[in-house]
Amino acid sequence: MLNNIKTYKKYGYKIKDLSKGSYKLVVATCDICKKERIVRFQCYRNLCRSCCRSGKRNYGYGKQQSKQHRESISNSNKGRTLTEQQRKNIGLSRLGKPGYKWSKKEKRSISEARRGKLSHTYIDGRTSLHKMLRGCVEMKIWRASVFKRDNYICTVCNKKSSGNIESHHKVSFSIILSKFLVKYNKLDATKDKEKLFKFALKYNKFWNINNGQTLCKKCHSKTDSYLSKHGGVSLQ
Repeated sequence: MLNNIKTYKKYGYKIKDLSKGSYKLVVATCDICKKERIVRFQCYRNLCRSCCRSGKRNYGYGKQQSKQHRESISNSNKGRTLTEQQRKNIGLSRLGKPGYKWSKKEKRSISEARRGKLSHTYIDGRTSLHKMLRGCVEMKIWRASVFKRDNYICTVCNKKSSGNIESHHKVSFSIILSKFLVKYNKLDATKDKEKLFKFALKYNKFWNINNGQTLCKKCHSKTDSYLSKHGGVSLQ
């Protein structure tokens, strides 16, 4: 749908005054997703590009390319390299444009879809519960929240981040993990680690940002619990 009012406010001319082959820009709204877009009047369609290509409206819907056709496409792209100028042009085209920011919900759904046996690199029994928790999305969100709260400044030497800040647990992560395993001592840390992992995601002591502290690498290395050197508590 063409938006005559917004077009007039933005460009100072009315859509009804334009000729059929006019290249002037107009404001249009997609009939399906209702998103606004700027298009040339001559190229206007009532649907945006993504809606035109979705589902049964896609020209390739229900069609399957032959093996020979797929191989020809693959062979045409083999050994293809970009020139230095093409690389610069691609970089300049993205300059100043913000990248897509995943929401916490999207990050969790992606993580769950690739976790454990769903991962193509999964080997049973290889990853310990400690490593699973250290590498999960919730830990990344916790770390980012600590950095943001401390304004990306080391809380000991007050140096601004230059890419070398780390998140420190005031009460060691491994000590919290040990207490967690004591609470769920009926479950085995190796055989039942998938169940324990799910319980750990809801265990608030792991994700309490008040237990976190932003430190630079130098200050972090001076802490008692650095690299889990805290008196021999199990890291299982």
